[in-house]
Amino acid sequence: MSTIKLTREQLYERVWTTPLVQLAQEFSITDVAIAKTCKRLNVPTPPRGYWARLAAGQQPRKSPLPKAPIVEQRQGLAAETAKQLHSANPPTEVLAIQKLERIELPADHRGLHPVARELRTALLAATPGQDGKLHINDRIDVPSVSVSKKAVDGVARSFHVILSELETRGVEFRKFRGKYGHPSFHCGKYQTSLSIEELIETIKREPNAQEKRRPCSEWQLTSQQPSGRFRFSLGTDRYYSRSSDITLIQKSDVSLEEITAQVIEKIWDFFVSSEKAHLESEERWKQDQAKEKIRQEEEKKEQNRQTLADIANRRRENLVRAAQWWRLHNATADFVDHCEHRWKSELGTLTPAQEEWLAWARSNLTALSPQQIDYPDPARDGPFDPAAVPFGGPYPETRQIPRPPSMPAPTPPPTEVHHHHSHQSAQGYPFWLKHQR
Repeated sequence: MSTIKLTREQLYERVWTTPLVQLAQEFSITDVAIAKTCKRLNVPTPPRGYWARLAAGQQPRKSPLPKAPIVEQRQGLAAETAKQLHSANPPTEVLAIQKLERIELPADHRGLHPVARELRTALLAATPGQDGKLHINDRIDVPSVSVSKKAVDGVARSFHVILSELETRGVEFRKFRGKYGHPSFHCGKYQTSLSIEELIETIKREPNAQEKRRPCSEWQLTSQQPSGRFRFSLGTDRYYSRSSDITLIQKSDVSLEEITAQVIEKIWDFFVSSEKAHLESEERWKQDQAKEKIRQEEEKKEQNRQTLADIANRRRENLVRAAQWWRLHNATADFVDHCEHRWKSELGTLTPAQEEWLAWARSNLTALSPQQIDYPDPARDGPFDPAAVPFGGPYPETRQIPRPPSMPAPTPPPTEVHHHHSHQSAQGYPFWLKHQR
């Protein structure tokens, strides 16, 4: 099944020119899937009865395509920023997004981002735990938050600014599509989650007059209470667990506006650095591929050169072996003739056994001659021009003449022998020798 790629505008034109049922057959998916995609991309679809009125000759109203959300308009901003930072001479467009040192929060909770508004509603509806804080950690649509009731509005306004600012940079906050998991910020192929926790501070006081009358071990001079400061944790969601990679803790001298700006920049830096790391990884992969291609080409050249050298060496070796076989053939023939001459000079004639042996010996002489295998053949046994041989073959034909028994075998290469000298450590005196009576 091939992947269907359409822009938002192309999808809008298709759903208003072709009924969803027919479009589903064309795309090999269900009309429900197309309708869900249109809803997610904010693409209007024809209302009920639209195609019947159109077939009757009427001109039903066509809903216009709304302007795409800013988060969709700037989806590739992180990748483009990483590409510019990765280039040798970054252009000045990289400075278009100024790093935030502080960002203003809304004065109240009216007009909050829908996700921030849902987070505030969920927190206010939660039951305080034993620590007195409100906890949300099992929702798939809002981040994990653990704060006191007094801090709910501050967290909601901070999260609203984080969502709104990151959307202007092409970062979208999506709910988890499964049953168990956490929502996360998405940009390109990367995602990171966010959790917020209010810090608890320990308050220490001086003992009062009544406490001073009791032993100091009974004094309860410390208490814990919400600090109004927060810990923001960024990380990767896991099944049944969450691992935090980056943690930002609001110090006592840092305002909520400042820590919110730091969180925005950390999330943005995560996506930009991830895209940049991906570009660097691709570049290294291309360099490795180029090096591997060069290595393979050099290896093929070396194999070709070695093959030609082996053919030339084998032909020279065959010449020496053929000469040795020829010498053995001639020496053996002379020996057989000498035997015949000696027997005739001694007896005047040959016995049947002697004649039989001479016939057997001369029949074996044929196998010793290199001419028996038609050596030499200039085409297979002579010189050749390596430059005239096509790269990679076909290579000149050659053959292997057996090694004659009079020709010594080549000396095998020496084998390396590693000597491991072990030195025993000094041993103490035996007990019976040290304590003699």
